[in-house]
Amino acid sequence: MPKYKASILDRLTSRPFYLYIIIAAVIYSLPNLAARAVSDDNPLAQEVIYQAPAVTDFLALVFCVIAFVTYCTRQNGKKIFANHLSTQNLYNMHWAVFEKLVREVFVRLGYRVVARGGARADGGVDLEAYRDRKKTIIQCKHWKRNVVGVSVVREMHSVMMVEKAEAVFIITCFQFSKDAKNWARGNNIHLIHGRLLLEWMKKIDKGEAVNIYKGHTY
Repeated sequence: MPKYKASILDRLTSRPFYLYIIIAAVIYSLPNLAARAVSDDNPLAQEVIYQAPAVTDFLALVFCVIAFVTYCTRQNGKKIFANHLSTQNLYNMHWAVFEKLVREVFVRLGYRVVARGGARADGGVDLEAYRDRKKTIIQCKHWKRNVVGVSVVREMHSVMMVEKAEAVFIITCFQFSKDAKNWARGNNIHLIHGRLLLEWMKKIDKGEAVNIYKGHTY
Protein backbone atom coordinates (compact mmCIF):
# COMPACT_ATOMS: atom_id res chain seq x y z
CA MET A 1 0.00 0.00 0.00
CA PRO A 2 1.62 3.29 -1.11
CA LYS A 3 2.06 6.09 1.38
CA TYR A 4 0.44 9.34 0.32
CA LYS A 5 1.55 12.77 1.47
CA ALA A 6 -0.22 16.04 1.94
CA SER A 7 0.75 18.89 -0.36
CA ILE A 8 3.18 21.56 0.77
CA LEU A 9 0.38 24.15 0.80
CA ASP A 10 -1.83 21.91 2.97
CA ARG A 11 0.98 21.51 5.47
CA LEU A 12 1.75 25.24 5.47
CA THR A 13 -1.88 26.21 6.09
CA SER A 14 -2.06 23.93 9.12
CA ARG A 15 0.09 26.42 11.04
CA PRO A 16 -1.17 29.68 12.64
CA PHE A 17 -1.45 32.48 10.07
CA TYR A 18 0.40 34.95 12.29
CA LEU A 19 3.50 32.76 12.12
CA TYR A 20 3.88 33.67 8.44
CA ILE A 21 3.33 37.35 9.14
CA ILE A 22 6.24 37.23 11.61
CA ILE A 23 8.41 35.36 9.09
CA ALA A 24 7.54 37.90 6.37
CA ALA A 25 8.43 40.79 8.67
CA VAL A 26 11.79 39.25 9.58
CA ILE A 27 12.69 38.53 5.95
CA TYR A 28 11.68 42.05 4.90
CA SER A 29 13.93 43.53 7.62
CA LEU A 30 17.00 41.44 6.82
CA PRO A 31 18.68 43.86 4.35
CA ASN A 32 18.43 46.76 6.81
CA LEU A 33 19.73 44.63 9.65
CA ALA A 34 22.60 43.37 7.51
CA ALA A 35 23.47 46.89 6.36
CA ARG A 36 24.00 47.96 9.97
CA ALA A 37 26.22 44.98 10.68
CA VAL A 38 28.48 45.24 7.60
CA SER A 39 31.24 47.84 7.46
CA ASP A 40 31.48 50.35 4.61
CA ASP A 41 34.95 49.12 3.58
CA ASN A 42 33.58 45.77 2.39
CA PRO A 43 32.34 46.49 -1.17
CA LEU A 44 31.31 42.89 -1.94
CA ALA A 45 29.09 42.69 1.13
CA GLN A 46 27.66 46.12 0.37
CA GLU A 47 26.77 45.00 -3.17
CA VAL A 48 25.04 41.87 -1.87
CA ILE A 49 23.03 43.97 0.59
CA TYR A 50 22.14 46.41 -2.19
CA GLN A 51 20.76 43.58 -4.34
CA ALA A 52 19.12 41.69 -1.45
CA PRO A 53 15.74 43.54 -1.37
CA ALA A 54 14.87 42.12 -4.80
CA VAL A 55 14.86 38.67 -3.19
CA THR A 56 13.74 39.40 0.35
CA ASP A 57 10.79 41.55 -0.76
CA PHE A 58 9.56 38.73 -2.99
CA LEU A 59 9.95 36.13 -0.23
CA ALA A 60 8.18 38.41 2.25
CA LEU A 61 5.30 38.77 -0.21
CA VAL A 62 5.07 34.99 -0.63
CA PHE A 63 4.76 34.50 3.12
CA CYS A 64 2.14 37.26 3.31
CA VAL A 65 0.09 35.40 0.69
CA ILE A 66 0.44 32.16 2.67
CA ALA A 67 -0.68 34.03 5.79
CA PHE A 68 -3.75 35.34 3.93
CA VAL A 69 -4.69 31.89 2.59
CA THR A 70 -4.21 30.36 6.05
CA TYR A 71 -6.35 33.06 7.67
CA CYS A 72 -9.14 32.57 5.12
CA THR A 73 -9.04 28.80 5.63
CA ARG A 74 -9.37 29.25 9.38
CA GLN A 75 -12.22 31.74 9.07
CA ASN A 76 -14.05 29.44 6.68
CA GLY A 77 -13.72 26.60 9.20
CA LYS A 78 -15.20 28.79 11.94
CA LYS A 79 -18.14 29.71 9.71
CA ILE A 80 -18.84 26.09 8.80
CA PHE A 81 -18.72 25.07 12.46
CA ALA A 82 -21.19 27.78 13.48
CA ASN A 83 -23.68 26.91 10.73
CA HIS A 84 -23.86 23.13 11.21
CA LEU A 85 -24.88 22.37 14.76
CA SER A 86 -27.71 20.01 13.80
CA THR A 87 -27.96 16.48 12.35
CA GLN A 88 -29.97 17.69 9.38
CA ASN A 89 -27.26 20.16 8.48
CA LEU A 90 -24.70 17.36 8.54
CA TYR A 91 -26.77 15.38 6.05
CA ASN A 92 -27.38 18.32 3.72
CA MET A 93 -23.82 19.60 3.45
CA HIS A 94 -21.43 18.68 0.63
CA TRP A 95 -18.88 15.98 1.42
CA ALA A 96 -16.03 18.50 1.04
CA VAL A 97 -17.69 20.79 3.60
CA PHE A 98 -18.05 17.80 5.93
CA GLU A 99 -14.27 17.27 5.79
CA LYS A 100 -13.70 20.95 6.57
CA LEU A 101 -16.11 20.70 9.50
CA VAL A 102 -14.28 17.71 10.95
CA ARG A 103 -11.00 19.56 10.48
CA GLU A 104 -12.37 22.54 12.42
CA VAL A 105 -13.57 20.27 15.22
CA PHE A 106 -10.12 18.76 15.70
CA VAL A 107 -8.45 22.18 15.46
CA ARG A 108 -10.68 23.35 18.32
CA LEU A 109 -9.73 20.24 20.25
CA GLY A 110 -6.12 21.38 20.19
CA TYR A 111 -4.77 19.47 17.19
CA ARG A 112 -2.70 20.77 14.31
CA VAL A 113 -4.63 19.42 11.36
CA VAL A 114 -3.36 18.88 7.83
CA ALA A 115 -5.98 18.34 5.12
CA ARG A 116 -5.11 15.50 2.77
CA GLY A 117 -8.42 14.64 1.17
CA GLY A 118 -10.25 16.47 -1.54
CA ALA A 119 -10.44 15.30 -5.13
CA ARG A 120 -6.88 13.93 -5.30
CA ALA A 121 -5.77 10.49 -4.13
CA ASP A 122 -5.28 10.43 -0.38
CA GLY A 123 -4.65 6.78 0.47
CA GLY A 124 -7.77 6.60 2.65
CA VAL A 125 -6.71 9.53 4.82
CA ASP A 126 -8.64 12.78 4.67
CA LEU A 127 -6.96 14.53 7.61
CA GLU A 128 -3.75 14.20 9.60
CA ALA A 129 -4.03 15.44 13.18
CA TYR A 130 -1.01 16.10 15.38
CA ARG A 131 -0.78 16.70 19.12
CA ASP A 132 1.98 15.95 21.63
CA ARG A 133 4.13 14.72 18.72
CA LYS A 134 1.61 11.96 18.02
CA LYS A 135 -0.07 11.44 14.68
CA THR A 136 -3.73 10.56 14.28
CA ILE A 137 -5.30 9.87 10.90
CA ILE A 138 -8.93 10.63 10.09
CA GLN A 139 -11.24 9.36 7.38
CA CYS A 140 -14.52 11.18 6.74
CA LYS A 141 -17.44 9.22 5.32
CA HIS A 142 -20.25 11.58 4.40
CA TRP A 143 -22.71 8.72 3.94
CA LYS A 144 -26.36 9.56 4.57
CA ARG A 145 -27.83 6.06 4.26
CA ASN A 146 -25.05 3.55 3.73
CA VAL A 147 -23.67 1.86 6.83
CA VAL A 148 -19.86 1.92 7.12
CA GLY A 149 -18.80 -1.73 7.02
CA VAL A 150 -15.95 -3.77 8.38
CA SER A 151 -13.96 -3.57 5.12
CA VAL A 152 -13.45 0.17 5.68
CA VAL A 153 -12.23 -0.43 9.22
CA ARG A 154 -9.81 -3.14 8.12
CA GLU A 155 -8.47 -0.92 5.36
CA MET A 156 -7.88 1.94 7.77
CA HIS A 157 -6.08 -0.38 10.18
CA SER A 158 -3.64 -1.22 7.36
CA VAL A 159 -3.26 2.47 6.56
CA MET A 160 -2.53 3.19 10.22
CA MET A 161 0.36 0.71 10.12
CA VAL A 162 1.79 2.24 6.93
CA GLU A 163 1.38 5.79 8.24
CA LYS A 164 2.81 4.88 11.67
CA ALA A 165 -0.10 6.67 13.29
CA GLU A 166 -1.12 6.32 16.92
CA ALA A 167 -4.85 6.09 16.22
CA VAL A 168 -7.53 6.20 13.54
CA PHE A 169 -10.85 8.06 13.58
CA ILE A 170 -13.53 7.14 11.06
CA ILE A 171 -16.29 9.75 11.12
CA THR A 172 -19.63 9.38 9.35
CA CYS A 173 -23.02 11.07 9.27
CA PHE A 174 -24.78 7.72 9.58
CA GLN A 175 -23.85 4.47 11.35
CA PHE A 176 -21.41 1.54 11.45
CA SER A 177 -22.11 -2.15 11.04
CA LYS A 178 -21.88 -4.53 13.99
CA ASP A 179 -18.84 -6.24 12.43
CA ALA A 180 -17.14 -2.89 11.98
CA LYS A 181 -17.69 -2.05 15.65
CA ASN A 182 -16.39 -5.43 16.79
CA TRP A 183 -13.31 -5.23 14.57
CA ALA A 184 -12.46 -1.68 15.65
CA ARG A 185 -12.60 -2.56 19.34
CA GLY A 186 -9.08 -3.02 20.71
CA ASN A 187 -7.34 -1.86 17.51
CA ASN A 188 -7.18 1.84 18.41
CA ILE A 189 -9.73 2.63 15.71
CA HIS A 190 -12.45 5.01 16.86
CA LEU A 191 -15.82 5.06 15.11
CA ILE A 192 -17.70 8.35 15.36
CA HIS A 193 -21.27 8.68 14.11
CA GLY A 194 -23.06 11.94 13.35
CA ARG A 195 -24.87 12.30 16.67
CA LEU A 196 -21.64 11.93 18.63
CA LEU A 197 -19.87 14.43 16.36
CA LEU A 198 -22.65 16.91 17.10
CA GLU A 199 -22.30 16.25 20.84
CA TRP A 200 -18.63 17.16 20.54
CA MET A 201 -19.47 20.32 18.62
CA LYS A 202 -22.06 21.47 21.15
CA LYS A 203 -19.65 20.90 24.04
CA ILE A 204 -16.91 22.76 22.20
CA ASP A 205 -19.33 25.61 21.46
CA LYS A 206 -20.10 25.86 25.19
CA GLY A 207 -16.43 25.69 26.17
CA GLU A 208 -16.82 22.26 27.79
CA ALA A 209 -14.15 19.56 27.76
CA VAL A 210 -14.45 16.78 25.18
CA ASN A 211 -12.99 13.29 25.58
CA ILE A 212 -12.78 11.99 22.03
CA TYR A 213 -11.87 8.51 23.23
CA LYS A 214 -15.19 7.90 25.00
CA GLY A 215 -18.81 7.59 23.92
CA HIS A 216 -18.13 5.71 20.68
CA THR A 217 -20.51 3.43 18.86
CA TYR A 218 -19.06 0.30 20.48
